[in-house]
Amino acid sequence: MRGRSGLRAGRWRGSRPPTGPGGGEHRLDNGLLLRSDVHTLFDRGYLGVDPQHRLLVSPRLRADFSNGDQFYAKAGQVIDLPERRTDRPGREFLEWHLDEVFLKPAAT
Repeated sequence: MRGRSGLRAGRWRGSRPPTGPGGGEHRLDNGLLLRSDVHTLFDRGYLGVDPQHRLLVSPRLRADFSNGDQFYAKAGQVIDLPERRTDRPGREFLEWHLDEVFLKPAAT
């Protein structure tokens, strides 16, 4: 992992995928550069990024896999961001991911 949150080098991932219902756009501000394992966890909703670019970790990661300590230790930290503000992930795409993909705690 690299930097504060570990979300940097790896595969590009759209916050809102361009395919499927409500597909996103192929735009720089609809993307994050993620390590392959982080990419998978992001796609499955175990990881998210809030509009202030802080790493979020779903409680479901621990509940479903009894794992994730390396991510929980970095939860709340700001991810590495491009220098140019226009190249950073857009708020609307991050909010979409949190609303539609990020896993909320299981109901008890």
